[in-house]
Amino acid sequence: MDPGGYFIVRGTEKVILMQEQASKNRIFTFKNDKEIVSEVTCISAERKSRLLLTTNKRNQVWIVLSIVLFFFSHIFFSNIQIVVKHNVFPKDGISVFVLFKAMCGLSDRDITGLILRNLEPEEEKEYFKLLLPSIEHHVELEINSEASALQYIGTKITLSKDSNKPAMALAYEVIYNSILTHIPVVNDCFYPKAMFLAFMVRRLLMAHMDPD
Repeated sequence: MDPGGYFIVRGTEKVILMQEQASKNRIFTFKNDKEIVSEVTCISAERKSRLLLTTNKRNQVWIVLSIVLFFFSHIFFSNIQIVVKHNVFPKDGISVFVLFKAMCGLSDRDITGLILRNLEPEEEKEYFKLLLPSIEHHVELEINSEASALQYIGTKITLSKDSNKPAMALAYEVIYNSILTHIPVVNDCFYPKAMFLAFMVRRLLMAHMDPD
């Protein structure tokens, strides 16, 4: 075989070509030209989909917030909101805490606990600061339950063939069939998907804390 992968087999010229294929069902967090993103290409026996986490900048405001979860108050400046992007969602994406609520109806405290579990106290405080704008956003939208989150997401999905379905039913079906498709849903429970999403959020926060 000559250098470059060229060779001859039974009088026929052959060449070896390199084929690049995306890794399946693994989280990749990286910085592109504009922003830090965390993404996963989900492949199951029936479907393939791609989920992307990124950040939108909100109006810059000073936030004064007391959270029972940590029993202390923070005064700080933050304008990063984490959003989920998928081809069934609007171009600007869906707030990640809204998707968490739609998946399992957990409280903000429980969702935050999934994301920040096993961190050292000082690290936990810094990571929590980055999460606050996302929590604040879904509070502003008055989304405080699984039903209200499903209703909100359902109104944002534009699938012409399902346009006559109720918004909640449409959102539930999309989460079941299109979001993190490599994770099976057992007994209509989305909690394993929520845990995977929490790990993606954590990876994104880690990249924001240490971009290098």
